[in-house]
Amino acid sequence: AFLESFTSLYSLDSVTPKMHQMVHFPEQVLRFGPLRNTWCMRFEGKNKQLKGYTTNCFKSIALSVSIQHQLSICYLLATRPGTSSSFLYAGDEVIGGSMCMLDE
Repeated sequence: AFLESFTSLYSLDSVTPKMHQMVHFPEQVLRFGPLRNTWCMRFEGKNKQLKGYTTNCFKSIALSVSIQHQLSICYLLATRPGTSSSFLYAGDEVIGGSMCMLDE
């Protein structure tokens, strides 16, 4: 209904992919919960941090950057009290699971 109304007021060329995506939001909310669970902005915000990592290994840049990122998150969690709660949204809980060492 929204796209039909929009295209009757404006040309079909004015419809963008994001406008089409809005049509699917109600179904996505029912299937996946709040839309923040499918939001990419947090991942896009990591780009600046990841670009700041230096690497001398050009055989596997992705591996080098991912290891540096994992180490920085481990350091952050180990050295700042109360930091682990900031990785969760309000009301989210971590239950169950088990720990494993990185070299296992």
